[in-house]
Amino acid sequence: MRAILIDDENPALQHLERLLLMDGRLKLTGQYTSARKGLEHMASQAVDVVFLDIGMPEMNGLEAAEFILQKDPGVHIVFVTAYSDYAVEAFELQAVDYLLKPISTGRLGKTLDRLEARYKAQNKQHSALQENMENIIRPNMPWAGLFRRLELYDPASGEPKRVKWRTQKSQELFAYLLHTGGQWVSKEQLLEVLWPEAVPDKSVTYLHTSVYQIRKLIKDQELDAVLEYNHDGYRLLRAGRLTDAEHFEQETSGHGPINEFNYDQRLTVISMYQGRYLGGHDYPWAEDRARELQTRWIRLMMELSWFEMENGRVGAAAEHLHLLQQEEPFSEEITRQLLLVYAKMKNDLMLQQVYDTLCDRLQEEMGIEPEPETRRLYEQLYASAGRSTGLNSHIG
Repeated sequence: MRAILIDDENPALQHLERLLLMDGRLKLTGQYTSARKGLEHMASQAVDVVFLDIGMPEMNGLEAAEFILQKDPGVHIVFVTAYSDYAVEAFELQAVDYLLKPISTGRLGKTLDRLEARYKAQNKQHSALQENMENIIRPNMPWAGLFRRLELYDPASGEPKRVKWRTQKSQELFAYLLHTGGQWVSKEQLLEVLWPEAVPDKSVTYLHTSVYQIRKLIKDQELDAVLEYNHDGYRLLRAGRLTDAEHFEQETSGHGPINEFNYDQRLTVISMYQGRYLGGHDYPWAEDRARELQTRWIRLMMELSWFEMENGRVGAAAEHLHLLQQEEPFSEEITRQLLLVYAKMKNDLMLQQVYDTLCDRLQEEMGIEPEPETRRLYEQLYASAGRSTGLNSHIG
């Protein structure tokens, strides 16, 4: 269990830290003399247990507990104070325990026993809930796919529909209207984006023809959608159904770091990314969003590889990073993380190979050397690696 300590008195923090380190059941990840600093910690890092002093200036412990439980209802709170006056209020906030200062080893041991029991029960309940959801609730199938290529899905089977587009431009118009998310798009914008080089009269005819073909497709395929026209603009409505890209965007917005509780869910989100957004069509107007979605996926994969490495699953971390390199072969950030992984695995040959490959790619494609940060990291890891391997590298 990961724990933070919040108390405005440094001696009290040091005493509690010493007792917890002697016990060894908790991993201390932060100590703070104000509640606000502790809340800032929780905004960026997962926490299982908070030891919280009640009598603090600026924001007392009871008020801080309200914010903590609002942020994460699963956090276990243990109040620590020199006074017993707040015991009732403390337990109304579902505190695990209430410790009076000065804290004794025996009394703290009982609190940690209680924490351990609650933590195990919480994990068991979470596993049961996950299994139940997997057995009962089916994933919300996206209405259309925009990763790699445009695809429409059969809502009954979840399989891609066989769609024959009359023209490439009708397909592109359909994709662009999906891309704009049901917003009104003016006729002028559509003409500029899809037929920039056509004669004006001809481009209007092309637009009307494509609109007709899309409406016919919607009817023939019995799609739950309507292509509307109003005030010289168009929009495609699809009864609130989302594309796979929109699902991915929703699931990657505003979520905290990867931890044991959300690990499976994060893997599911990562698997939603099935390749570059509309990459198989080479639409110039899709490039900005393609880069944004790819960046989100890369960030998630990087977080996942760090989490795997920190939890001793270095082989899995290496697999994730090599998959990332297929998408971003010149990324030095990915290379640096791979270097750390192979250093942790004590695989000196792969350590050298990863760095040498990057050097060769950068030199052949761009005529440049790796960034100083990458070179320094490699030299540091190389220096600490076993000398008996006879490493022959780009150093020197």
